[in-house]
Amino acid sequence: MIFIQSSYNGGFSFGNNLGIKYALRKGDADFLWFLNNDTVVDNNALTHALKIFDSDNKIGLVGSKIIYYHHTDTVQALCGSNKIIPWDNNSFKWISFNTKDSQNFRKSFEIEGALFGASMVIRKECLSDAGLFDEKYFMQVEEDDFCFMVRKCSWKIICCCKSVIYHKVGASTGNGVIKSFFGRKSLRNNFKRFMQTPCLHLRNRIYFTKKFFGTFYFYLFLILNSYLILRLILGIIVYDDEKFKRIRFLLIAVFDGIRGKMGKPEWINS
Repeated sequence: MIFIQSSYNGGFSFGNNLGIKYALRKGDADFLWFLNNDTVVDNNALTHALKIFDSDNKIGLVGSKIIYYHHTDTVQALCGSNKIIPWDNNSFKWISFNTKDSQNFRKSFEIEGALFGASMVIRKECLSDAGLFDEKYFMQVEEDDFCFMVRKCSWKIICCCKSVIYHKVGASTGNGVIKSFFGRKSLRNNFKRFMQTPCLHLRNRIYFTKKFFGTFYFYLFLILNSYLILRLILGIIVYDDEKFKRIRFLLIAVFDGIRGKMGKPEWINS
């Protein structure tokens, strides 16, 4: 194993790009595997994923079935989401999210959206076409951007349900608490997680929309998601601690996305 020490925390994309550049310089790998550090892999996870590539030389990216580490009978996601429509909040929802695992989740299928970034195997030629991860995101939405580029380059993305990854959710960001909010269950994030979701996620989705879909859909996104911002603020007022601080950083994140002020936010460790 080779560990690459970085003196700078540039985020998810920056860290992956360090490994990619090293692997490409060595030139002895036909495939690269992006794997979260809070995962445990099934013994045959990589073997099953690699077999998928043999079936079609236009398959560029393969994802794994993500199972909760502490609830091994429950699927967190079948590889990812099945569409990317940034102004539609449903397009970022994982396939079969929080669903009991079953025999129905054994066959591979094509993903029309984006993979869950916890486990992605890519063909070297696909990586050459799609390019590196966009480091402007720091974290959140970067895998959607990456998969969008893969599909733009006419490569297929496949979910390999036989490739199983166990994910220790919240290992790096911590968990929140569930509360009832307007007749539905709502996850109230601790402050550290709040800075990433929704703050970073919302900022990055704004940037993603403007980057790929242009001015019209950028403004459409802002109009359609204004209710989400108001709902988040109301939830903060009703339930959360450090209310003023949370609202302030949420609004900063929105305006940073609008202005295109990306990279590692100054407020991420506040």
